Amino acid sequence: PTLSEEWSACLQTLKGYSRKVFLVAFSPDSTRLASASYDRTIKIWDTSIGTCL
Repeated sequence: PTLSEEWSACLQTLKGYSRKVFLVAFSPDSTRLASASYDRTIKIWDTSIGTCL
């Protein structure tokens, strides 16, 4: 997809999975992101610094 000129090409890469991520959801205040993978793991991310909690 084409990205707006104001955005970088890579906003955030979710690393640490052995298979594809199939679901992501933000917390109501957008401070956390939950991601689920086909490797049967769920990770919670801090959106302000991009790290897995």
